[in-house]
Amino acid sequence: MKTTRYIYTALILAALSQGNAVAQNKGGFFGKVRDTFSTEIKIGNYTFKDGSVYTGEMKGRKPNGKGKTVFKNGDVYEGEYVKGKREGFGVYTFPDGERYEGQWYQDQQHGNGIYYFMNNNR
Repeated sequence: MKTTRYIYTALILAALSQGNAVAQNKGGFFGKVRDTFSTEIKIGNYTFKDGSVYTGEMKGRKPNGKGKTVFKNGDVYEGEYVKGKREGFGVYTFPDGERYEGQWYQDQQHGNGIYYFMNNNR
């Protein structure tokens, strides 16, 4: 019984590693498994738990690289992501026109940055 389980596991792994395997179609279970463990960067969409929508580079199934997020309240972030979090340089714009341009780390403003108020004061 254990031998059969190992054979099925080996067959599934072999199918996932083949570039032309039938199990690697874009949809379905095997497509999701392959995308989860993928190391290549793709362009796609991601919806966060709060309903915000991200469009841009993705690694696996999370935002990674440059992209843009539109939040439900009208705020917009355009910049860099690492493992689904804002990290690196980015611009966060509020609906009233105020914005922050600068560094981010773990989804928070961190390091050098400039906050522009509605009257263009810094």
